[in-house]
Formats: sequence, C-alpha cells, structure tokens
Amino acid sequence: KAFAGPFPIDKQKALGLELMKAVGFDFHHGRLDISHHPFCGGVPSDVRMTTRYRTDEFLSSLMGMLHETGHGLYEQNLPHDLSHWPSMRARGMAMHESQSLFQEMQLSRRPEFWAFALPRARDILGLQDVTVDDLLAHVHRVARGFIRVDADDLEDLAHLGVRLASSPIFQMSRPSSQVSRP
Repeated sequence: KAFAGPFPIDKQKALGLELMKAVGFDFHHGRLDISHHPFCGGVPSDVRMTTRYRTDEFLSSLMGMLHETGHGLYEQNLPHDLSHWPSMRARGMAMHESQSLFQEMQLSRRPEFWAFALPRARDILGLQDVTVDDLLAHVHRVARGFIRVDADDLEDLAHLGVRLASSPIFQMSRPSSQVSRP
C-alpha cells in the first residue's frame, strides 16, 4: 500500500523527535539537524545528529533518524564521569554500528514498535488508513539500491561487506599473496 504524501518536513521532524525521545535520546545532551546525509558524532555530553528529508515519503528519514539515535544512545550512555579513561570511551566503529543497527533493524522494524509509533504517526502525519502491517511491509521491503542509507536489510549488509573487504585493516589481516596491490 502506497502512503499518500506529501509529508511536510516540519511534521516528519516532529515525529522523529518524538520517537527519538521515546527510545531514550537525551536532547539536553544532543541535537538533530538537517544535512544531505544522516550522520552522528560527538561525545557523551554533546551528541550531534543530522538527517535528510524527502517530502514524497517519510520512512527513509525516520529510519535514518532511528539509526543515528542508536549511535547517539551509545555515546550518551558511556560513563560521563570516567570519560578521561581510554577504557571508558567508545570502543570503535564496529561497536557503534552494532548499536545503531540494533536500534534501526531489530527494534524499530518490529510490530511492537510500530504498534507504539503508529498512533503518533497518524496524529502528526495524518496516516489514518495505514496499519501496522502496511508499515511493516515498507520497512521490510527488499529492493536493489546503490545508496547505503536507503538500502534494505540485505543490501545494507552487502554495502558493509564491500566497505570492510576494501578497508586497509582487512587487507593487512590477509596473507600477502591475497592482498591486491596497485
């Protein structure tokens, strides 16, 4: 079932902010802005996130916000008072990505999440005839795509695999006979 837009940016942002707060993001120690690509960075006491909006649909922005919220929650829940110790800082990109993907792929794509979020989406975006099953069909769709942040579950993992396989660290861990040289 297609969702009838347009979806004004201010309403998409309102829904995203409400859901970010509902899953635990602390806006006293973080913020959300607009950019061309979703991003999260900062330190536990100041987490900055960005997202992008499209008025013809709302799910890519919302799922991007929830993904970045996973990064933000990880940062915000590191021990503030011990952040001067290296062992109390973020453990790296793998841990960060595990937390953001857990929020986006495992929590925010579940029927229980949408049973909670749909009444808010109806109020804010006017999705009166949309059901939880309609939303689940959209967030679980599988389709080819070249843009990682718009990718489905399978394509997202393929994008990450290509990125990891081409990284210098992965190249260094393979026997020298398997490392491609320029």
